[in-house]
Amino acid sequence: MLALPFKTPDKAVDWPGALDKYVRKTYSKRQADAHSEQFASVAEARRLAVTQLPTMTTSEDIHRALVRYHKLLVAMEERFDMSQLRLTFVWKDAFKSSVKQGEADLRFERASVLFNLAAVVSFEAIVQKRSEAEGIKQACKYFQIAAGLLQQLSELVADAPWVSESGSSGDMCAHSLSTMKLLMLAQAQRCFYEKAALDGLSPKLLSLVASQAASYYGDTADKLRGERMASRVDASWANVVEWNHALFEGLAAFHAAEVHAAAYEYGHQVARLAMGVERLTRAVALSKKAAPPLRKVYEEALAKVEWAHNLAVKDNTTVYLEPVPAASALPPVPGKSIVKPLPFEELLEFASSNNTGGGSSGTAGGSAPGQDDDPFVQIVPVAIQHLLDGYSAAARARLEALYARLEAVVGRGHGRLLELDLPHALQAVESNEAGGGAATGVEAVPTSLAAALTAVHKRGGEQALRSAVARLAELEAACERAAEEVGASLAEEEATERTMEAEHGPQWRLVSTAVAAVDAARDELGACTAKLKAAARANALVLERFTKLANSETMPLLELPLDELGARVPSAPAAAPADPATVALLREALDDLER
Repeated sequence: MLALPFKTPDKAVDWPGALDKYVRKTYSKRQADAHSEQFASVAEARRLAVTQLPTMTTSEDIHRALVRYHKLLVAMEERFDMSQLRLTFVWKDAFKSSVKQGEADLRFERASVLFNLAAVVSFEAIVQKRSEAEGIKQACKYFQIAAGLLQQLSELVADAPWVSESGSSGDMCAHSLSTMKLLMLAQAQRCFYEKAALDGLSPKLLSLVASQAASYYGDTADKLRGERMASRVDASWANVVEWNHALFEGLAAFHAAEVHAAAYEYGHQVARLAMGVERLTRAVALSKKAAPPLRKVYEEALAKVEWAHNLAVKDNTTVYLEPVPAASALPPVPGKSIVKPLPFEELLEFASSNNTGGGSSGTAGGSAPGQDDDPFVQIVPVAIQHLLDGYSAAARARLEALYARLEAVVGRGHGRLLELDLPHALQAVESNEAGGGAATGVEAVPTSLAAALTAVHKRGGEQALRSAVARLAELEAACERAAEEVGASLAEEEATERTMEAEHGPQWRLVSTAVAAVDAARDELGACTAKLKAAARANALVLERFTKLANSETMPLLELPLDELGARVPSAPAAAPADPATVALLREALDDLER
C-alpha cells in the first residue's frame, strides 16, 4: 500500500504581522489590538500543521492540526480580503523536494494544506491492521476519504493560474491529482476485496471486485509510466502498482475459475486458472526485489492458484475430459466498483455551519463556528463591511445634498433679510427703546458681527490672515518635495529588485520581501499624492478669495476697533416712531426663524 507524500513549507509566514497591519488599516487600531492573540494563534496553528511528518505516534495530532488550520484559512478567506495581506506562501513539491513554488494566493496555501490532509489520511489507511476485519474497514474508508480530498483539491485549483502540467506546481496539476485519486480508489477496492475474502463471500462477487481492483491498478500504472508522471514520481511507485495490477488480474481469474467449476465448465476452469498462474507468476517476478514480507503476499497467492490449477488439470484430464479454450477465447472478467471518493465530514460540517457569510449563525447542517474555528467572529466580514460602507456613503451623499439645499434656502433667506435691513434695523430700534436713544460705539455693532470681529482680532487680525495664507504655499511646496523624495526612493528600490531578479531568476522572488513592502508604500504614496492635489485645489481657492478680499475696501475694516466701527454704523433717529406691536411681532418671527 502507498501513502501520499507530504508537502513541506520552505518559508515561514508572518501571519501576526500581516493580519495586524490589515485589520489596523481596514478596520481600526482598536480591533487590531484586541485581536493580537488571535493573530498569533493563526501562526501557531500553521506551525503545528506543517512542521511535522506523520508517524504512528504523530499522525492523529497532525490530522487535527491540519483540519484546524484549514478551517482557519477558510474562515479568514470569507471574512477578509486576503489579497491585501501581501503574504507569499512557499512550499516544496511533494514528489520532488528540490522544487519549490511561492504564490501570493491564499488558495495555494489552502491547496497545500488539503494535499497534506489527503496525505495524512492515506497514511492512517496504510497503518491499519488489515489482518483484522475492523482494520480493513477503516483502511478502506480512509482511502476513499483521501480520494475525496484529492477531488476537492482538484476543484479548488481548477482555474488557478499557478497550476500547470509542466510548471513547478506539478504535484497539484489535474493529471497528477487524478492519478493519485485513482491510486487511492484502487487501494480502497483492494481493502474491500480483502474484507469480502475474509468474510467468505461468493466467488462471483470476489471475481468482480478483484477485476475492478486490477482495472484501477492498471489505469494508475499507465498514468505513472506516462511521460507526465514518470519524470515527477519515483519509479518505485509504478513498480508497486504494477505488482498489484498483476496480483488482482490473477485473483480475478482464480475466482472466475471457481464460478466456471460451479457451472460444470471444467475446461474453462482450467483455462482461467492457467491465466491466473501466468499473471501471478509475473507479479512474483516483478516483486522479486521487494522486502520479504511484501514479496510473501504475491508468492502465497501464486502457490494457492498453482495448487488449484494442478488439481483442476488432473481432474479434467482424468475425469471430465473437456476441451480447454485458449486464453484469448475467454471473455474478460467484468469488474464492479464498490468504492468512491468520500467527503471529509470534518470539513463538510464546518462548511455547512460556516455558510458563506463568515461567522453567521449556521444552518441545520451543524452548529455555528466558534472561536477555535474562527477566532475573528467579532470582526465584520469585509464583504459586509463594503456593503455597510456603500450604505454609509449613500446616506452621507443624501444628507449632504439635503444640507446643501438647506444652506441654499438659508442663504436666500439671509439675503432677503439683509435687503430688509434685518435683524440689524430691529436691533437698532430695540436699542433705542432700551437706552432711550440711538446706540453708539460698540453697542451700535450688531451682536453677530461684533462676535466675528472679536474672534478675528484675537487671532491677530489682517496681518495674521496674510501670514497664514502665505504659509499655505510654503507647506504645499514642502509636501510636494517630500513626496518626490519618497517616489525617488521607491523607484530606486524597484530598480534594485529588477536587477536582482534578472540576476537570480525566480529564486529571488521566493526570498525577497521587498516587493510587497514597496507595493504597500507605493499605494500609500498614491493616496498621499491624491490628498496633496486636493489640498492644492483648496489652497488655490483660498488664495483666490483672499486676493479678492485684500483688493476690496473691506480688508482695512478688520483692523478698526469695535467702538470706531460702531460709530460708522447708521442708526435710527432717537425720535423715530416705532409701533410696539409691530416690533414685537417682527422679533417673534425672527426668533422663530433662528430656531
